Amino acid sequence: MDTIATFPAGGAAKNREVQSYVVLDPGSYNLCYATDDSHAYDDWNDEPPYDSDLWGIQLLPLGDSAAGQVVPAPTSSGASGTDQTMISLAPAKDGQHVVKRFTSEGTTNVLLICVGEGVGDEMADYGWLENLDTGKTVWEMSLEESWWAGGAKKNREIRVALKLPPAKYALHYETDDSHAFGDWNAAPPRQPHLWGITLIELPPGSKYTYTPRHKREAPLDEDGKDWDVDPDAAHEKYQRLLEKLQEKKNR
Repeated sequence: MDTIATFPAGGAAKNREVQSYVVLDPGSYNLCYATDDSHAYDDWNDEPPYDSDLWGIQLLPLGDSAAGQVVPAPTSSGASGTDQTMISLAPAKDGQHVVKRFTSEGTTNVLLICVGEGVGDEMADYGWLENLDTGKTVWEMSLEESWWAGGAKKNREIRVALKLPPAKYALHYETDDSHAFGDWNAAPPRQPHLWGITLIELPPGSKYTYTPRHKREAPLDEDGKDWDVDPDAAHEKYQRLLEKLQEKKNR
């Protein structure tokens, strides 16, 4: 969901909506939606949208030929210690060292999403994964492998896929005394709720790849804008997209 491609959803001006047509190749996908600590379903801090029950994300197959082709994955996990296939230590606040232990009962493919603070040539807020059976660090967030996460230049992000052998593990995240979720001393990242580390189990045989959408290494201005956008041009572009989709639908 990209702010410049959305349109008003009714109620407060910050309520936004988008409807997109996407062609999916055969494969396994994760449908994700995240919220921050305010203004969401049943806990609005401003006027709610017209269709408040739709706050979130929905995926619907289009056309008779698509029926039955979208199959939800079963809720099972090789990384026990959680009822879901996700372990999250986000969002993290100042002055924390949080740990979550789990057991991989079989070889498990996982995705790590880590967002933190890079100061100078090292990380001030960062995460790592420890193998408790060997006492060794399996993976640790480094400034060199991270990319800009939006907002202040020191906001860093990394996403990496790992194959974990059977063992007991500990997922760690540590913050210093400033610039973390809920208490930023500079512009926050684009996705502040991900400040921390999150582990997501991937399907067996998954070949996960990720290309950072924003790699431009530049700080924000004081208003927290990371690039200049012409709202009128963006709206016209979105309307043209809707017209093309409608033409396809009418064929």
